[in-house]
Amino acid sequence: MTIELELTVMDGTNPGGVLAERLRPFEKKYDVKVNLTILAWETSWTDIVKYALYDRGPDVSEIGSTWLASLVGMNALRPFSDSETASLGPAAYLPQLWKSGEYLDALYGVPWFADTRLLFYRRDILKKAGVDPRQAFSSAQELEKAIAVLKNAGVDTPWMVSTDRTLNNLHILAAWVWGAGGDFLSSDGKEILFDQPESMQGFYDYFRLGRFISARSMLLNDNLANRRFRQDKAAILASGPWVRMNEEESYKIVRDNYDVAPLPGVPFIGSSHMVIWKHSPHGELACKLVEFLTSADFQLEFYNVPHLFPSRTSLLVEESRHDLIWRASVESIRRGRTFPVAPLWGLVEDRISAEVGKIWADISINPNAQDIEGIVRKHITSLAERLRSPTGF
Repeated sequence: MTIELELTVMDGTNPGGVLAERLRPFEKKYDVKVNLTILAWETSWTDIVKYALYDRGPDVSEIGSTWLASLVGMNALRPFSDSETASLGPAAYLPQLWKSGEYLDALYGVPWFADTRLLFYRRDILKKAGVDPRQAFSSAQELEKAIAVLKNAGVDTPWMVSTDRTLNNLHILAAWVWGAGGDFLSSDGKEILFDQPESMQGFYDYFRLGRFISARSMLLNDNLANRRFRQDKAAILASGPWVRMNEEESYKIVRDNYDVAPLPGVPFIGSSHMVIWKHSPHGELACKLVEFLTSADFQLEFYNVPHLFPSRTSLLVEESRHDLIWRASVESIRRGRTFPVAPLWGLVEDRISAEVGKIWADISINPNAQDIEGIVRKHITSLAERLRSPTGF
């Protein structure tokens, strides 16, 4: 009788429905049927929690790396044995990504793909204003100077970033916090650090750029911010590698003149992990599926998909493609870092993201305010105090 394995992945990792076909070799080799379910990132956490609470569901799932500690705390995931871990080959993966799959001295998740955040910019506009991209993007301070030069040169919106409430806001500004020497939590995940001087400096540096966003471009979500850049409405955009400059969505002048660079500071690396559920009756076979999905051969074929990047070091080679987004993303991933693997990080991440939206709302009322740092300080220190009280930080 053929064994059936249940696999869930996120919608972004199954473009065009290609995954089912690429699972055929595994099914043939092990005489198994893999039933594939696609979850939407926006609502998937609800499904994931149900699997954990009711102790039933898929055998293998793709999850966001920051969810791992919470699921381990719910006793919902099966750890990989020492022999399984050795077979997976830890040394083949980018160290930051591999470490984000470990918790309490055990491996619970294997990195499947990575992503990061980037700067998209107009070569022609920067050149006309006398701005050298290499110098401009070398640090947060140099970026602020360059944006000021663009503004003084008559560029209406020299800087563009999503200012709506979204996790992407935090993923972008993390580069400023880390670049200033700050952090969000202590290494053991037990102490809040995002209101400490170095971290606050990163917040200040990031939000001061708000004065360069035109009123028409304030309080936009990711899609609208990206669209304004593609439609020749901004000189520099901070966003993700999913921004594509195709004919349907972007003006020709933008397609002919855009370039891509890593964020200044220390860029954020996001990742998804393959995990095995503790309730799975087919643990060893599920491990073989994880090994197949994360293998070099599978990644090499599968990661021709835009905005998905392999987790294996050997495949993260800048020169392997001429695509601008690929090259900048590889550089960013190699020098970036992940968020902490801590049980309460999900709560902290959600609350900071919400507070960032409130800060942008306050700045939008008076973007030229002299006391942007005061606005930031009020929100961030208050949030830190609230979080320390109920959670015991």
